[in-house]
Amino acid sequence: MDQAKCNLIKNTALSLLAVIIIVYVLFSGPPVGLSDNGDFDRVMHSNGLAYRVPPELRRFIYHNNYYISYKGETRLEELFNALFHIENFRNYPSIQHFFVKLSIGANILINYVTGADSRIYRIEALGLIYTFLYGLALFSLFSSIRIKRQWLDITLKLIIIVMLCDVGYVLYFNSLYGEALQSIFVVFSVAFGLRLFDEKPGKRNYLLFALSLLGYGWTKFANIPVAFLVLIFLLPGVLMLFGKKNRLFAVLSTAVVLVSLVILYISIPKWMEVQTSYNSVFFGVLRNTDEWQTQEYVEALGLPRYMVKFKNTNYYMTSIKEAINHEQFKKDFSIINKFKIAVFYLKHPGYFLEKLNITALNSGIIRPVYLSNYGPQEPRLTFCTTFEFWGNLRKALPFDHLGFNFLIILAAFAYLFYKGVIDYRENRVKAFLFLGAAFAASGCALYNLCVPYIANGEGDIAKHLFAYVQNADFIVMLLIYLLLDGVSRIAPILGRAAKHNRRFIPAAAAGGLCIILVICGLAVLTSSRKTGMIGAFIEFGEYNGKKMIWQIINNKDGVYTLMAAEPVTKGNFSESIPANESLEKYGSNIWVNSRIRDFLNEDFIKCFSDEELALLETVNHKVLLSAGSLFLKETGEQEHFWSHVPVLSDRDYDNSYAVLVRDIVTLPNLRQIADMSRNGIKIKKTIPYWLDTPYYSNDSMLRIVGKDGYIYMKDAIIEDIGIVPCIYLRSGWSMEGKGTLKEPYRIVN
Repeated sequence: MDQAKCNLIKNTALSLLAVIIIVYVLFSGPPVGLSDNGDFDRVMHSNGLAYRVPPELRRFIYHNNYYISYKGETRLEELFNALFHIENFRNYPSIQHFFVKLSIGANILINYVTGADSRIYRIEALGLIYTFLYGLALFSLFSSIRIKRQWLDITLKLIIIVMLCDVGYVLYFNSLYGEALQSIFVVFSVAFGLRLFDEKPGKRNYLLFALSLLGYGWTKFANIPVAFLVLIFLLPGVLMLFGKKNRLFAVLSTAVVLVSLVILYISIPKWMEVQTSYNSVFFGVLRNTDEWQTQEYVEALGLPRYMVKFKNTNYYMTSIKEAINHEQFKKDFSIINKFKIAVFYLKHPGYFLEKLNITALNSGIIRPVYLSNYGPQEPRLTFCTTFEFWGNLRKALPFDHLGFNFLIILAAFAYLFYKGVIDYRENRVKAFLFLGAAFAASGCALYNLCVPYIANGEGDIAKHLFAYVQNADFIVMLLIYLLLDGVSRIAPILGRAAKHNRRFIPAAAAGGLCIILVICGLAVLTSSRKTGMIGAFIEFGEYNGKKMIWQIINNKDGVYTLMAAEPVTKGNFSESIPANESLEKYGSNIWVNSRIRDFLNEDFIKCFSDEELALLETVNHKVLLSAGSLFLKETGEQEHFWSHVPVLSDRDYDNSYAVLVRDIVTLPNLRQIADMSRNGIKIKKTIPYWLDTPYYSNDSMLRIVGKDGYIYMKDAIIEDIGIVPCIYLRSGWSMEGKGTLKEPYRIVN
């Protein structure tokens, strides 16, 4: 069998493996996908689709069935409109509509063949279309990558499958978000782009590359500048590649795509520009600023002073709707655009670096953390974890550190630029292509890292970083390719060296050991150091016949805050509340009358002896409130915005609506968790555990710390969440022990 046929069979088999994995993730068990955060409506309305459930059941519950709304006087007209008519296309002119129409056609056919209700729309039909296209894209990518040694080539492609078929990526296929098509077109773009470096790439390949970039830009408007930049950076190399004979083809095909991208950018609907610009200013530039900064930045943007009152608000808050819809506000705010905001950040580079750090902190997770993956058969905000190997590894790696992100971008640029320089004398065509690729890869990564905050502030920032997450993952794939390709080239040399020089093996081992030691040393130097008693462990009390271990997380005014090292038990936050349908189904997030408060301060407190109780302080602690419990408000002037990143989670804490409560035992709150994270104290436990902090926008959900150390939300009635008590210990006691988890301090006096 010749090499070409062998490669074809191998790449086909690997692509089929990828498709099988995706089908298994999406279709083998209960329906999975992504719930609607409100973005579905723009696609559904245009394509004649309708919800089957009321609005309150959409955001935190995934739904896979919708209705097809037939419009027309005859059956033929109804079918024609369902398949081809797009309502108000200019309101959201996305290529996504054409694939949704294709899935509507598939559903109509399924309904006809099975005799089902002709109105039913199953989103799985769209998911299967996307899966098929993704399989083709991966086959194109695999066909564009070659490592000489077969086992290394297969290893690389299996790694790519693990990364690109991660559940965080493929869940978008069963949804009406544009990220699904974005994933498909970015893989096609990379695949056809790599083929430009072949010895004789054809005109058809470049045309497919340019069209893939057009599709990528058309999926989400934020991608348009990226596609434009890639074509511009690669154009000099492409013109040299095709020579005088085919230069006209290269110029015309590039020009057509560039003009199309410009037209698409001009067609961005006005409503989208207004909403994102509002968030860019008040939930971005002015986010978490002090009074002096707020006034300075409002003036720097040329806005009237009365707008300082809108800082820390986003466009979708009901409390500001009337004010921002006033004609005077619209007129005053109309001077703002994305260019002006970008110029502001250029004039304040240090401040922008702070914002980029916030951006990086939100780029560690692929999947959106506030969208549910399962339907009503599972608790709200339940996540599918099937085939999440890369997603979990990504959380453990420093992808949420700004320096690490800059480092991998720099590494990709350095390699591609180096290849361009060393090829310059021997092959100027490839040299220009590599140089163009260096600027394209790094430029697009930097754009996708920097622009989301400029363009929309912190509104849905983690979801808007999806394109950057893809960029970073492709850069990692490039670095892995370099490693494996280097091994394939060096292995024969190393083998000969080891064979002819016995001292080679110990020398290589010593070199590897030095590298490991350097990495470990850097890890130690960069790790956070806990000072004094903070972070130490102490034995105190006995629960269910077992000594309890606590960690000291704070010391203020002579009172030590102790958090249980592990959950003492599991249980719901509150019982079903028959006051209304929602509270009856999901429970209440009000701390003051919760079941968990009663348990901690009445039953659990019995685990302490009288002598130990005498050391405990009753504290007046602050508990935040949700929208439905503001009748309890004693302090605060704004709602508390959620962040899944622990160190960012308490930024609105001081000004948020809250009630003051006196307790001996409490649950951890966001301020304590954020301080622990900033002090380098691990917040992860063996199971997820409750915080006392509610989610502002509904009356049932509370924050929890997940097993991965990020902050999520769960309904109060869920029973399998851990309970981690906090107690407050007076000073003035003596102790023995080392303060470690294995040898904790013990109070002796």
